[in-house]
Amino acid sequence: MKVKRTSWHYKASTLFCDFEEGHTNLCWYFWRLVFTVVFILAILSLACLALYVYFTSLQFVSNTILAVAIILAIILPPLAIYFLREILGKAPELPKNILFDYVKAKKRKVCPLIEYID
Repeated sequence: MKVKRTSWHYKASTLFCDFEEGHTNLCWYFWRLVFTVVFILAILSLACLALYVYFTSLQFVSNTILAVAIILAIILPPLAIYFLREILGKAPELPKNILFDYVKAKKRKVCPLIEYID
């Protein structure tokens, strides 16, 4: 399997340390990516929780502002998706998915080698 160094999952896996030396199989790479993403999500969750506690303890959000925010959160994303699809047109062909490749390899009970490309 070929992994580009410009892909998001390669950048996420190398966020905390460089692991390319000696780790060239898909199984190790996949679990390294999973734990990195879980760690990043945990940090973001704690940051959001801290902001929530800070703003709710100050009575920062009134009921009117909260109602408007909820309505906008429901209406704006579908509109944005619709207009982006109209502007951008047809979606490009998706590259290989690392999750599906891992599941296929696990089913075959092998761990294919990874080749890092620029």
